[in-house]
Amino acid sequence: MRKIICIFISIFLLSFLSFAQADEPKKESEETLKIAGTVIDNESAEKYLKSLDIFILRYPKAQAVLPVSVESGYSIYSEGELYRFNKESSVKITEFLEERNNVLKVVIEAKEVDDELELLSIKNEYSGVRGGKNE
Repeated sequence: MRKIICIFISIFLLSFLSFAQADEPKKESEETLKIAGTVIDNESAEKYLKSLDIFILRYPKAQAVLPVSVESGYSIYSEGELYRFNKESSVKITEFLEERNNVLKVVIEAKEVDDELELLSIKNEYSGVRGGKNE
């Protein structure tokens, strides 16, 4: 009888611990990602998702700074992958794009937090910088 009670208690404790671990909030990545790509507003990215690799070639900065684009937030498109920025990072990108000499082709450094990027730095892409995610 004691063995049966011990087994039930063990099963209960193990299941309790597994549920407790599942409820822990996601933690941010400690690694800094460096990505070279093109900034695009989320509304356009969703609208042209199936042909984004072609659409991105003609995507103008003027469209990226429209109020509706700014409101939707931003992502970065690099080597066939779309990485979404969090709201705070989208504000930083808006400020970056409002400067006259800045362009959509950029190199960013960011951390991944809850499946979104938290922007650490952004600068114009220069020749010699390869696209993609460098971890």
